[in-house]
Amino acid sequence: MSLKVAQYKLKRSALAASSLLVLIYLLGVYTALFIEIPEGEGWSFVMKSVVLLAHAVLGTLLIFHSGSLLLMARKAKSALWTNVSVVGLLGVLLSVGTGSSFITTDNDWLTFAMSAGFAISILAYLYGIYADQN
Repeated sequence: MSLKVAQYKLKRSALAASSLLVLIYLLGVYTALFIEIPEGEGWSFVMKSVVLLAHAVLGTLLIFHSGSLLLMARKAKSALWTNVSVVGLLGVLLSVGTGSSFITTDNDWLTFAMSAGFAISILAYLYGIYADQN
């Protein structure tokens, strides 16, 4: 695979990750504003809310997508995309980890940490798209 083809695929994958991040973020905002998780129900409540379930499932899928982006970057031997992918994956893991804890604790700081993970990830992926102008 040529370098230009690899870079094109990495950009497309980063754009897909950014789009998925925005969708997940919007589902999370909807959840925070309009859905109240009853005390003591935690994870069992996730199955009762389509929006919350979609938020959790898409977040989990994003881990795999971010990991595949990192593997693609390593295969293409691109230092830029490897760094971007590592930072993006760490942001996703921060969001998913704190989101999992939020379900059982309902701690507002965890909501902040989820949004920080979103910001880290999306900025990393958009930086990669912008910086890779070949």
